Amino acid sequence: MNIPELILGFLVGILANLLTPIIDRTIRVRVEQRSLQVANKEKASLESEYERIKKLRNDPSLLYATFAGQTMHALSSLFVVILVLSVSFALALLISIQFNFGLLPYIVVASIGVLFGYTGFRVISGATLDIYRVIDFETYEAKVLSRIEELEKQSTNTNS
Repeated sequence: MNIPELILGFLVGILANLLTPIIDRTIRVRVEQRSLQVANKEKASLESEYERIKKLRNDPSLLYATFAGQTMHALSSLFVVILVLSVSFALALLISIQFNFGLLPYIVVASIGVLFGYTGFRVISGATLDIYRVIDFETYEAKVLSRIEELEKQSTNTNS
């Protein structure tokens, strides 16, 4: 190893040691800002959801209307899933017979079914979740308010 390479390596090492705290501080600040943004977004979402459930609990006609709308939405989603799967299965059967692709069309239909089934499950679970939250409002309220308080503490600790 010759002298210029040794000196260059020594200077690069010194430069890296000098820049490490600056880079570390920059990354830490960005991570803290992002965590604060995520916490504020989650807090706003929880507050709006809490206010919506509170309105549903205090107004029975709104609860019934919301439940009816969500039930109709869930049923229509279920019928769309059944329709899409029926058409997909019919096309898979025709393609399998006509072009002799074997099981490939059925695998495609199964993957479409999984996708639409998951979507339908999310719609139905979202509709029933509101009802459970209204029925057991005290527990829901305690959980949401404690989480909002945690997020407020987190945002104040980050700002300090």
